[in-house]
Amino acid sequence: MATRDNLTVAALHGTAWRRATERGSVHAAVAELRAIADGRADLLAQTAGTSVGTWVASPATHIGTELLLAGLCIYAGADLNQLEEHLRVGFERGRRSLGPVYGMDLWRRAHGGQIV
Repeated sequence: MATRDNLTVAALHGTAWRRATERGSVHAAVAELRAIADGRADLLAQTAGTSVGTWVASPATHIGTELLLAGLCIYAGADLNQLEEHLRVGFERGRRSLGPVYGMDLWRRAHGGQIV
């Protein structure tokens, strides 16, 4: 079950992603993120850190929107003392997502090592 903090982080992430890809005002984006965070610098740090960590885990598979998103969260007041912890979490999540797909070994054996 999602907690209030989980829902806020999801809202921050979605809003920051949208704002990072729009050609709007940085100040308006930051104001919107601050309003969603409602003084929770820790949640801004979590959003920024996990996003950057995911990008760092595999920069070749991302175009860098995560970095813009993080910049907006930092500018909105993310707790810089918590960034490193959340960056590690994002990095680990990103590395796990690059791992083998469940059942891929069975598929390869069944198809002579070929991925069709």
